[in-house]
Parts: sequence; structure tokens; C-alpha cells
Amino acid sequence: MAVFNEINAQRKAAGLPELTWSDDFYNSTTLLHAKNISQRYNSDGIVYRRESDGSVSGICDLLMSPDVTQAAVACVVAGDATYYWTLKYQ
Repeated sequence: MAVFNEINAQRKAAGLPELTWSDDFYNSTTLLHAKNISQRYNSDGIVYRRESDGSVSGICDLLMSPDVTQAAVACVVAGDATYYWTLKYQ
């Protein structure tokens, strides 16, 4: 939840409305996807992001869009200590 709170802090600082957390996105998509990719890929696999710091992101412009109103983020740490992050937004 810290990553989601940081996204909202950055949006608020930019004068944008905060995103609404979506339990539906989290339960139906983001957590499941993070678990799946953490089990299917090793540290050489190409996935969305493999960073321990959730603020490192290639999707900052998207998250700062006034058209995005809700989201959910999930992170799973695989057995090799690789972090797998997923995000669903609308």
C-alpha cells in the first residue's frame, strides 16, 4: 500500500485528484498476475518491473494522467529475492 500512497502523494502535489483503490482490480488481476509472473520467470525474464523500490517506474506519465481515476498495485517477492510489480488502472 505504500507504493499506492506514494502515487497519490505525487498526484496531489501535482494538483491531480487521488486515485481510488480498487479491491476488484487487486483481487481479480494485480495480485494474481504478480504471483503468476514470479513463478514463471527467473531473474533473467522480462516483466514489467523488477525493482525493490516501487517508486522506480516507467509508467509515471500514465499514473499522472487526469484520466486515470482508480488503480491497484501488487508486489510479490520470488524465492530468488526478485520483486515483481503489477499495476492495473482505469
